[in-house]
Amino acid sequence: MNVNWAISEFNATNGIKTPSTIGDISKFFRKLEEELKKDDINAQIISNYLHYSIASEEKRKRKVTARDFEDFVATVFNGKVMDNESRKNEISVDLKDIDEFASKYASSNRREKMDINFGKFGVSVKTFVPDNKEINMGSFAREALFHQFLTQKEYGGERKSGLGSKPQMLVLFKKIYDSGKWDSFSKRYESMINTIFVDDMLNVVKGGNYLDVYILSGKDFRKLMIKKFKKGPESAISIINRYEGNSIRINREPVFSASELIKFDFTKIDDSKLREIYASFENMEKSVFENLNNKRSLNDLKGVLISMIEKIMKLVKK
Repeated sequence: MNVNWAISEFNATNGIKTPSTIGDISKFFRKLEEELKKDDINAQIISNYLHYSIASEEKRKRKVTARDFEDFVATVFNGKVMDNESRKNEISVDLKDIDEFASKYASSNRREKMDINFGKFGVSVKTFVPDNKEINMGSFAREALFHQFLTQKEYGGERKSGLGSKPQMLVLFKKIYDSGKWDSFSKRYESMINTIFVDDMLNVVKGGNYLDVYILSGKDFRKLMIKKFKKGPESAISIINRYEGNSIRINREPVFSASELIKFDFTKIDDSKLREIYASFENMEKSVFENLNNKRSLNDLKGVLISMIEKIMKLVKK
């Protein structure tokens, strides 16, 4: 069945429009969860797509599911999936409280974060499997963060040179703290956080038979990141895990705990009439191809199609 048609019908029925805030996105997923529990057919078709194309055991570890989910969200809300070129051309950056050396890095890093643009605002979209416990927040230039606090040799960049694990991060943070520069370092960090992470967050855990949707405003995310950091090195590494190259990896649990959670249980769909309808369509398609390959006569095909249509009609009338 055409999921785009179901999305259009669902949105029209429930007053879902192009969003202007993260709350509008939350409204859609919350309403979808509610209507799925009521066996609404459009909610079932949409959820069936999320199950088999995004969350299922067969698909969830494929990288393409991340882009497919972005495409889904863009379709639901009439948004635009951003590529590198469009990010560069369309996003302006108003830098504040960052010195000239660091500003060029922060500006570049910010342009990379938005995944979907809705005109008035954008969201960062990330998908996870259950055992992935950290979030890749993308580029957060170590050259800018540690400028004038550590030498390049000290902060390195790769996994074996000072930034690739929590213990290594803690050693460097303590070095700055012990030098009496933690307050100044925290201000640099805060300025970069406020400049780079401006978008709201839509994080999704693909659990096979379930999908967990975590929604967090950019404002609340920035507050969380800054509050943890200001308390000192030990608190900072409770949320900052490590660098991998120039990308910062953070602990997902504090972020998820601060987010609105919307849970989808797909097991009920398997026992619904939708599943039987899908099976009937698949049998009809199979029979047509068997005829085209001379493995089923035209009269036999006609009988199968009539039988399947009658079955579907009975299911529809239930």
